[in-house]
Amino acid sequence: TGFFYFLSSRHTKQLVLSYSGGKIRRDSLPGGVSITLDAFGTMGYSQHDHDSIVLINGRAYICTTLKPVTVGVGGLVVYANSCDFLLFKDSASGSVAISVFRGILEVAENTRRLIIREGHQLLYRGDTKNFTDQRAADVNDISFATGKYHFENASLKKVMEVLARDYRVSIRFTTRSLENCRISGEWMRKDDLRQLMEAISFVFSIRY
Repeated sequence: TGFFYFLSSRHTKQLVLSYSGGKIRRDSLPGGVSITLDAFGTMGYSQHDHDSIVLINGRAYICTTLKPVTVGVGGLVVYANSCDFLLFKDSASGSVAISVFRGILEVAENTRRLIIREGHQLLYRGDTKNFTDQRAADVNDISFATGKYHFENASLKKVMEVLARDYRVSIRFTTRSLENCRISGEWMRKDDLRQLMEAISFVFSIRY
């Protein structure tokens, strides 16, 4: 379920959208901006300026088409124009991961400005204020928005790590040799993890 509440100060009033209960939320803002927020995320935007968005925690997949948008996340300011990108704010560590799937992003932190190009991911550590070009953007990071998983010769260990993250569960192997089994394919994301686990167990003739 979702709920709305206001944060007010002398200088600004912000409408905060908070969603919980395991439901993924999609919203559209003026100017051709679409946002998909993961089931445990919290975001907000200025009541009078929808061009300014704030991601408080969780994952948000944002697509812009017609006009620029500014997103604040974890001490960073992200400037986006005609691009598709993922923001992930880890509330526990304060780190921020930014992945670009279409277009180019500009990221600012105080006086520093960086460019993230299509297909790249940038990691920002809030404790050290360091940036790292960590790895290529992974389409499975946006499975909550696209509704599907795509694996190409991935280890079963990697697949389980992705599913454990997305469904907020703990998955462990009792037979270590299974971790290195390889799998390729595209699966539709299901509301019930057991449906995916049954398909995987059928492929490898294993029990879960």
